[in-house]
Amino acid sequence: MVNRLSFRNVRFDNFKLITWLQIFIIAIAPNFLFYQVANANTVAAEGWTVTKALVQGATTTYNGAKNIVLNGKNYLATGTAAITPSAAQASKMIVRVGAVVAVDLAIKTLIGAVSYVMDPANNRVKYFVNPDAQDPTAPTTQYYLLVTSARDFPDLLGKKITLTDNSLCAALSLKTNNVSTTFTTSTLIKDPGNGQYYCKATMQNGSIAYVVNFATYANPNYDPKAPPQQQEKYLPYDAVAAQIMSDAVANKAEGKAFVSSVADTALEDEQKQIVPANDVIQQLNQSQAIPTSNTATGTSTPVTTGTGTGDPTTAQPVPSDITLNFPIFCSWAPTVCQAAQVAIGFPATVAGYWDSLNKWLNDSATDTSETKPEIKDLSLSFDDGSRVTFDQTCPQPQPIQLTFMGISQEASFSYEPLCNFMIMIRPFVIGSAYLIGAYIVMGLSRGNSE
Repeated sequence: MVNRLSFRNVRFDNFKLITWLQIFIIAIAPNFLFYQVANANTVAAEGWTVTKALVQGATTTYNGAKNIVLNGKNYLATGTAAITPSAAQASKMIVRVGAVVAVDLAIKTLIGAVSYVMDPANNRVKYFVNPDAQDPTAPTTQYYLLVTSARDFPDLLGKKITLTDNSLCAALSLKTNNVSTTFTTSTLIKDPGNGQYYCKATMQNGSIAYVVNFATYANPNYDPKAPPQQQEKYLPYDAVAAQIMSDAVANKAEGKAFVSSVADTALEDEQKQIVPANDVIQQLNQSQAIPTSNTATGTSTPVTTGTGTGDPTTAQPVPSDITLNFPIFCSWAPTVCQAAQVAIGFPATVAGYWDSLNKWLNDSATDTSETKPEIKDLSLSFDDGSRVTFDQTCPQPQPIQLTFMGISQEASFSYEPLCNFMIMIRPFVIGSAYLIGAYIVMGLSRGNSE
């Protein structure tokens, strides 16, 4: 019975030692494999207070403010982030909000004034047209349009379309190589003044032009008794989103507001984010600075002795002594200071963990309630961190002198291949340590229950 108890105590102490070692490894590995997963997934959780500053085209700019501590003092850091959502992200917003004004305008630009319904389950718009709705001479078409003039598109002359067929005008924005100015949008419109139809194009510079003119004709094949037959067609949300992005780039109010609302989701809870919060956080962190009224100052004092140097045939200025005084470093390089502060405090952190481990092991050794093996004092002194250094750089190549048949040759042994290999397997090693630690903790629990 005594032998069995001693064996259990030895195993228990071994488990305690290994468990503490695993905890120690976790504590000194701040860039471990699951760091990004465990990290905060909201802008507010990162300490940033954000306000919308500007909406320009499809880009929304945010100003951020964050309190940071440097050398025991609080500072207010500021940063900016400019977010431009993608068409795919705008498509996800359409699923969420449905046929809001910007979506409705984009749909009508693409399919004309026909009835439609939203189909979010399939990420598409469902609309209905007659089978011959795009045929200007079909019996169900009473009037059709004939292209009478076309700026930069002579191949369109004489082409016929229906009164609601916007596809010809919409396709002109894709033919930017045929015109001197790029189109952002082109839409079939009816001028309320003269009743004529045109392709109205918005140029990249914001100007408007009628690039195609139509004349209206009665269709001789029209039969008022021809029965209409509805045909179901589909328009993907991605196509609608692309049109909304185009409207935003063209600075149309509805398109800008919609795309900006997509960018705003980055500031919401993780479940509501369409644009990831990290897109904003990274830009804020990269641009953060601490506003300061301090400015660099300097003096230039002429040297009282000596003469100018250079070409003796020309007048040379007398040399001067220059003195420069810069602002406090941490006021304009907070990111560097924060990293340095962590590095400076690292030895003290390690010492604290080791003291806790040493105390626990020694307390276990002096506990006489059970028969336990003797554990010697494992005290380790950390003074200023100079005894133990953690250098993440690869060691310098080691020089080697080779001698063969009286001839010496200098060579060097490079650690770079080994360093590259260790960098590659680092995530797997750390992940394995986590799995081993979990196994040990579960094994320790089972051991206590015996």
